Amino acid sequence: MINTIQQMITHKEELSRLFQQAGLVHFDTAPVADTGIEGIDFRLVDHYYRTYYDTAFIDLPNDEQQSLLLNADILTELEGKQVATVGGLLMFGKQPQRRLPHASIMFAVFKGDDITDDLLDKKEVLGTLPELIDKTVALLQLFLPNPSTIEGTRRTETVLIPLKVLREAMVNAVAHRDYSLSQRKIQVHFYSDRIEITSPASWRIP
Repeated sequence: MINTIQQMITHKEELSRLFQQAGLVHFDTAPVADTGIEGIDFRLVDHYYRTYYDTAFIDLPNDEQQSLLLNADILTELEGKQVATVGGLLMFGKQPQRRLPHASIMFAVFKGDDITDDLLDKKEVLGTLPELIDKTVALLQLFLPNPSTIEGTRRTETVLIPLKVLREAMVNAVAHRDYSLSQRKIQVHFYSDRIEITSPASWRIP
């Protein structure tokens, strides 16, 4: 996990869209066995509720915290015990991939424009959904070239793909993927002429 809460998504609309669309309904309210409230990072829950609801979750009494987590489908009941839901781990889990290994992102950089070309770099991106977005966008920015032109004594750099476009693509990829497909992961392939993002059971962004 990242070390500072500042690296979390800070835009209210992104947090709202992830929380609603990443699926805290249907499959993602399903319980995850062998988990519990200790697997939920209260810092992340507090950050979300302060940002979106102006509520200091961390300052609430324990019983109110527990009730809120249950009502928000971050926790649920399983065989008489309170366990984390799939959506709860995806958004607020301390180490989501320990129980949901398919919820990571495979990032690969190729030398040419085809998947059969030499592989220059490969990483598995881990973390909650907001962390997956932040880390993957940072990797994309790292590998994107920054062409520049010189006019007189001034150098002007060209932004090939705006940050907003990269973030939107990754938000869509993690928010709309089908997390019930446990054998597939989001794939981000960086080629010499394009970026391909494949989200299971969803779509590909050229």
